[in-house]
Amino acid sequence: MNKNKKIISLVAAIAMIFTMLSSFTFVSAAGEGFTLSTPVVSEDGKTATFDVGYTGLTNGLASGKFTIVLPEGVTAVEATPATGVTGTPNATGLPTFVYSFTLGTTPNTNTSDKIVTLKLTFADAISEDTTVVVADNSNLYDTADTKFVVGADAANPLDAGSATFHNPNAPTPKPVTDVTPAPEATEPPSDAPIIGPIVEADKGYTLAVSDVSDDGTQISVDVGYIGLTNGLASGKFTIVLPSEVTNVEAVPATGVTGTPNATGLPTFVYSFTLGTTPNTNTSDKIVTLNLTLSTPLKYDNQIAIADNSNIYDTADAKFVVGGKGDNAIVATNVILPAFGATEEPDVKGTIALSKAVTVEVDDTPVDGVSEHFIIPVVKKGDAEAVYGTDYVAKIGDTNLTAAQYSNLINGYFNAPNVTDIVANNGIEDINDVVGKITFEVYDKTVTVAAQIVNRTTGTIENADDKTVGVGTTKPTATPAPPKVTVSNVKATVNTNFDVVATVSNPKTNPVVTFEIVKDSKGTALGADDTSIIQLYGNDEDFSKVVALKNGKYTQKFTANEVGTAYVKVSYSDDEGNTSEKIVKVTVSKATVDNGGSGSGSSSSSGGTGPIANGSNTTVTNPYGPSMFKDLGDAAWASEAITMLASKNIVSGRDENTFDPNANITRAEYCQILVGAIGKSAEYADASFDDVPTDAWFYHAVAVASKYGIVSGYGDGNFGPYDLITRQDMALMTQRAAEAVGKNLTAVSDSSFTDADQISEYAQDAVYTLANAGIINGMGDGTFAPKANATRAQASVIIYTTFVK
Repeated sequence: MNKNKKIISLVAAIAMIFTMLSSFTFVSAAGEGFTLSTPVVSEDGKTATFDVGYTGLTNGLASGKFTIVLPEGVTAVEATPATGVTGTPNATGLPTFVYSFTLGTTPNTNTSDKIVTLKLTFADAISEDTTVVVADNSNLYDTADTKFVVGADAANPLDAGSATFHNPNAPTPKPVTDVTPAPEATEPPSDAPIIGPIVEADKGYTLAVSDVSDDGTQISVDVGYIGLTNGLASGKFTIVLPSEVTNVEAVPATGVTGTPNATGLPTFVYSFTLGTTPNTNTSDKIVTLNLTLSTPLKYDNQIAIADNSNIYDTADAKFVVGGKGDNAIVATNVILPAFGATEEPDVKGTIALSKAVTVEVDDTPVDGVSEHFIIPVVKKGDAEAVYGTDYVAKIGDTNLTAAQYSNLINGYFNAPNVTDIVANNGIEDINDVVGKITFEVYDKTVTVAAQIVNRTTGTIENADDKTVGVGTTKPTATPAPPKVTVSNVKATVNTNFDVVATVSNPKTNPVVTFEIVKDSKGTALGADDTSIIQLYGNDEDFSKVVALKNGKYTQKFTANEVGTAYVKVSYSDDEGNTSEKIVKVTVSKATVDNGGSGSGSSSSSGGTGPIANGSNTTVTNPYGPSMFKDLGDAAWASEAITMLASKNIVSGRDENTFDPNANITRAEYCQILVGAIGKSAEYADASFDDVPTDAWFYHAVAVASKYGIVSGYGDGNFGPYDLITRQDMALMTQRAAEAVGKNLTAVSDSSFTDADQISEYAQDAVYTLANAGIINGMGDGTFAPKANATRAQASVIIYTTFVK
């Protein structure tokens, strides 16, 4: 135990050093509002420098004023305005700091930028945690003279950036009492045999357990063959049996002559022949092995047909387990089941590991090893509980062996005995382990505590120890009241958009009211005299009551002017519960128009950038076709890219770069495809789990789904940010052509050397487009169906199918 305490002290010391080095943590605002940057802290901890900025102002910044209440101990603040900013610190004294600023005659048209750099000087190094926030009534004016104010009651509310100053000398949280740090061994010792994955051969030997006696001392295993086109003639196989096996009786199948020629167990060798009448069946049984065991198997065990075992077909072709070349076959295996000689323990209850570890960490495993590990403390009363006797860890219905449990809590996801568990249960990081492990306990006094530790720094992530058990009585939860929530909406003028209300915990006969909120002048709330926005629903004075469906209801609106307005969404039910939310609607001007043949702007998680433009207002394509300087790398696609760009269907990275060989996503291709077939103005709803209504690609995916162009992965997801494959691009294009009655006439009969690699669902589309001369192979005779499509390839297909 002393050794353990020394190790714990080392972990705590490392954690303390790490805490002292990371003096401050800042949280930036989202949406429209002030931002505070991550600071630069001096070595002595007495000065901190950070930027105050703004974000989300569509019309850019003109002027403003903010107030910050500073931490105790700040003796001076030095303010350095950004270029073009004229600022005046007008505080009467610390700790309140007030700063007024203006951008003079040249307002900043950027939507986000820096305002001023503040350098704080402390009398002493900070001694306690303090959070500072940009205070209520701080304000910003945009270049349209619209005023935005920090405060929930403001007409145009701003988010307030905040920052937390941490005490660098705070004591490191203590570890759970009597904890042994996680071991480094990836295979803790165990007397249980390692069970590998089941191998199912399509040619060669087969193994199957056919019978187990009531007392577990007799097990029958059938040895057979499969996939021999010419039938079976003879062969010889070797099996290494468990040490509990004392005798093997071999019962050959009809027509088989077999000879056990083992010199002794546990190795069993069997030679056989079908004599003058070989079996012409492609699959059949060879022999049944009746195994006699001295004691029942304590654990599941695994036997396999060993390497160098062979089998001959009637054409005298020899197939060898573990051999090389076309006649190699794999070592098929089977699990011999353990026999329940001891009574199953009486389960007293279960404890979820997530009850003891209530934090979530930022964890990215490297080469299958987590950045964190878990130190569990499982006790029976005051003593350490015994794994397998007092408790067992489970994932789902699967009991983990001690070795598997140790590897999982230590974050060794690459250990051979847990790779299947990791894959089958979707475990990607240490948080998944916390969320999926439960403890089945055999005594009511068993309790669980745990800490999650950073492997590199020794930092204990959950400082507040929490011990949980099955005997703890949970208080009766008070049902949460109904609540309506709505996210702010961004839309384009003269385009339909959705306001989606979500109601949590709805009661009897719930209804939702959508209403355009107006002030006493009849103007949409939040709009000024120079930017009045008119929303339309069913009528000009829109107010609609709807019955709630599955917790959500979507109502369509149209705006005919650029500006800001508000829609009030109210909830009520027969039990007297009410809730309401006012949602801000920001309507902007569209960027480009291509006569209904383009598609909306796009972005992707892979950094590929936009390929398509929007479609409502006529402007010149900023990155026109004559400007691209990098089409030499894709000369074969130059005509298609140039023509599509001239029609504003696609655009470049900048005025000189198209980036033809970069990949595109499924959402991006869907977006330009819907625009190219003239369907971008249609109404539709999407029901994919990963396509939220406020996503830039929602409308395109919804329309494509309406016309059967896309159907998703079959699990409720569309995969918008996945890079599109060549075969999926072909399928979406074919379906789009069918949706608009485009005839894809065959002009050739194509073939590809990798035809067997084209998925069945995409074969017709690939060959239809290939035969029509729309899509080509890779130049080496292959099609490469699962390779990711490029911007150049997408441009050629769209141009050839719908424009040329």
